[in-house]
Amino acid sequence: MTSDERNKKIKNCLGEIQAIKETLKALEDNITKLLSEKNQSSTVGSSVSSSNKKRIVMFIDSENFSHNKIEELLSEVKKIGGVLSTATIYDRPDNKNHFKEWGKVANKYGWTLRQVQGKKKNAVDNIIINDIHNTIGHRDDIDIICLASADGGYAPILKQARNKGKTVVVIHSSSVSKKLQKVSNRVIKIS
Repeated sequence: MTSDERNKKIKNCLGEIQAIKETLKALEDNITKLLSEKNQSSTVGSSVSSSNKKRIVMFIDSENFSHNKIEELLSEVKKIGGVLSTATIYDRPDNKNHFKEWGKVANKYGWTLRQVQGKKKNAVDNIIINDIHNTIGHRDDIDIICLASADGGYAPILKQARNKGKTVVVIHSSSVSKKLQKVSNRVIKIS
């Protein structure tokens, strides 16, 4: 192995370590928030008690979904019914204006804004796929996986989610991949 190859592998490993640190920080923040809101519930939809409601986790791919569509997104999530357990926005900080707008959304709704480092083509997608995988593997309390994206690259992980008994909802504002349509329980287009 050449020195350049070794340095490249080290750089990739450091990037993965950073992503893991960010995931752990986001989990720690969510746990802290849940503990502080122990007796409160953020219900969306009908007035049924939150213990009987389905729990929703939302993943927002900022590269495939506009922050200008957030009100429409929330309106559709309310129609699904259930409790929005967590929502995470995935974005790259290198696009400062874009990142700043998503930061405003995250602050307004108390959501997590996950900074995805690196210039790799599917860096954001890969982090979201990993987080969905962790959710379906370790969160039995989650009933609904909601993805705001139209990217067909998510189809395999969403198929796994359905195979594990999760309801999969895809919300998009552009042309959605046929692969996503096939693996989703419900596909919602917002204009």
